[in-house]
Amino acid sequence: MANRGQYSTLKRECIWHHRFGSLAEAEGIIAAFVERYNTRRHHSSLGYRTPAQAYEKWIRLQEVA
Repeated sequence: MANRGQYSTLKRECIWHHRFGSLAEAEGIIAAFVERYNTRRHHSSLGYRTPAQAYEKWIRLQEVA
């Protein structure tokens, strides 16, 4: 997650749904959300691929170029 829209997604879909009891708990929950976001959540802007899949394709294209 890197751009402004993605931070709003993090807040809307993760942070606002939790009352964190500690910093360690917040770190764990947020890390799990980011992992799901990058590896399991398909994005229309990426051709219905996950960010991880889009990155892998980009790497392969760089190797060919």
